[in-house]
Amino acid sequence: AVVRRCAAGAVRRVIICRDLNRRRLERDMGEYWGALSSKSITEEELHEKAKANSKIQPHVLGFIAARDKAQYVLDLFDRYVVHNADFPPCADVSFLLRQTLSSGGKVLLEGPQSYFLSNAAEKFWDSGTSANTDAAGMLCAARVNIGSPSLSPLAINIHKTPGSSRVGSGANPCALVPQHYFAATDSTKEDFEAMQIDWRDVCVQYFGSIGSNGLLRPGAFTNHTGTYDLGVAMAAASCVHPSHREFGVTSGRPRVVGFFDCVAHAELMQAQGPYCSISAFDRADDYDTYAVCVAYVYVHPEGTPLSSNGRLFRNGDILRAGEQLPTQQVLAHCQPVLKKVDGWRETPIFARSEWWLAQQHPVALPENVCKLLDIIEHFTKTVILSIGNGPRGDEIIYLRRLATRAWATPSKASRRPSASLEEALRSRA
Repeated sequence: AVVRRCAAGAVRRVIICRDLNRRRLERDMGEYWGALSSKSITEEELHEKAKANSKIQPHVLGFIAARDKAQYVLDLFDRYVVHNADFPPCADVSFLLRQTLSSGGKVLLEGPQSYFLSNAAEKFWDSGTSANTDAAGMLCAARVNIGSPSLSPLAINIHKTPGSSRVGSGANPCALVPQHYFAATDSTKEDFEAMQIDWRDVCVQYFGSIGSNGLLRPGAFTNHTGTYDLGVAMAAASCVHPSHREFGVTSGRPRVVGFFDCVAHAELMQAQGPYCSISAFDRADDYDTYAVCVAYVYVHPEGTPLSSNGRLFRNGDILRAGEQLPTQQVLAHCQPVLKKVDGWRETPIFARSEWWLAQQHPVALPENVCKLLDIIEHFTKTVILSIGNGPRGDEIIYLRRLATRAWATPSKASRRPSASLEEALRSRA
């Protein structure tokens, strides 16, 4: 009798919980119906548009077609969670993390978004996409005891270059085109391929247009398909380059790409440096010349000065790496100051290239690779631990330093970490 009463009580609680979830779902549906009304579109029209997009998943199409949408969502939950034997069991993850750390174990936290996309990043507050995504925010979200003397966190910041890209809207001084340009022009991969831009030709003209002061001279690029803005041509060629392929995974839209931004990276290093790893470095194998942004210059088209956090910016003012980064209302009128470096086409570091495979390992990196790394380290005060030389997980080069840098860790290493630094990284990684 006791068992029957307990079972009956459990069933009632499940029913009450499902009813509560149904009411919540139906309440939240107001935004869905409101969006359809605002767009003056019927569900039948929405369903047809969604079907025409290969990126839309079947369960989304099912939701649009479902008459009882709340029940459809609850049924999905039952199928993929409640009755799915492969679904991970529920657990108090924060408690498990604290247990692991208190017993001397190690924990790896991987950030899903970049430092500057955080809602806590005041410089980009109006285009942030996530909560506090910096290293300190990740530790807080994990709910580990940040006051514990046994907690010794190590942050490794991940970058990408060539083809550095910024997600979403907002200012991007280092971009080859304005951040909103491809969205505003509804550009597609097919558009870029139809331009038939020769990679060598556009690179020669683009990098040849960078003056001795580091500023790009505006120009046009012309081939047999037409005449294009030089930045647009370089951006399009970069997106469709076989080693870049910079298109959104879900939307398929081209990403706005640019140069390694030492100014923004320097602020990141001040907040959670000094270590970083740079992926996709082998992309530079196909450049005769490359460039790095080492500063910004403020240029307002109407000559209007703008103030940001106590600093007044006038046309021609230089913003150097390490200085206070202004808000994006100012950054929107900044142009990159570029430092050119020679490429290394004859010595490609791609993990499966003939040159790389023929080397005796560990490999002494080509001189121009080291120059590019040194420039980034010098202007950002970072210590680069590794670079990617291919898309596979094991295609990564861990760096040993031979020279020293004054801003490095106590070992003062720059191209080959000393034994003390390596031991520290091993013990904290």
